[in-house]
Amino acid sequence: MKCPTTISISALSSEPSREHLKKARDALNSLIKEVEKKGCKPIFFLGGYKGLMKYLTDILLEKGYQVVHILPLEYEDVDRPEKVIGVLTGMTFQNRNPIMVRSGEILVCMGGGAGSIMEVITGVALGKKVFLLTGTNMPSDSLKKSYPDGIVDERKNGRIFYVSRPEELGKIIMQNFM
Repeated sequence: MKCPTTISISALSSEPSREHLKKARDALNSLIKEVEKKGCKPIFFLGGYKGLMKYLTDILLEKGYQVVHILPLEYEDVDRPEKVIGVLTGMTFQNRNPIMVRSGEILVCMGGGAGSIMEVITGVALGKKVFLLTGTNMPSDSLKKSYPDGIVDERKNGRIFYVSRPEELGKIIMQNFM
């Protein structure tokens, strides 16, 4: 089974609740476990080094993964670890979202607000498979109500896969990647 070589991660840019952080950490660890089982070492793309994205970046770096931040203007001056590649887009959040989403073969949303919702919709519109962690008590949870079957636009091949159990994220991604 093939693995993704690039994965974009959408996540909250502000401080997460303890519960949300635990769920996102467990989900990321599940993903790491599954890609490592297959001998894969994908590059991860995130939107910056703030909030939940900061925690996820730190986990990925600790595990030896390459992390690239596709930075909006608003985050260009935020310090980040030396090992992180920062791409200065010169764009606002809304304008750089498609670049961040397109950088990965798939998009994983760990829960967030308007920015994460925009990234999920962009991913589907671009024909990507999007894996959305639900039960985070974030606005992105509402997508399941609006699109229960994960189909946002029948003309596109993109689809949202809802994942309620973080420990299953990696398996669900690997089962549905191809």
